[in-house]
Amino acid sequence: MGSTSKSGFIRSLARAYGNHICGSSNAYLARNWTNYLRPGIKRGNFTSHEERMIVHLQALLDIK
Repeated sequence: MGSTSKSGFIRSLARAYGNHICGSSNAYLARNWTNYLRPGIKRGNFTSHEERMIVHLQALLDIK
């Protein structure tokens, strides 16, 4: 998704949801899409292998 289409997508979200996101910056909305709303993001019920991988990557990247 290019920056022009991403911007258009974010504007369409703003029109659709009105006051709920009014005043939010495009960067905030894009980050929210990337981190929470995007289809295909796995939430909860991680396998033990996935949990070990998450812990390993957090240690590797020094995420606290």
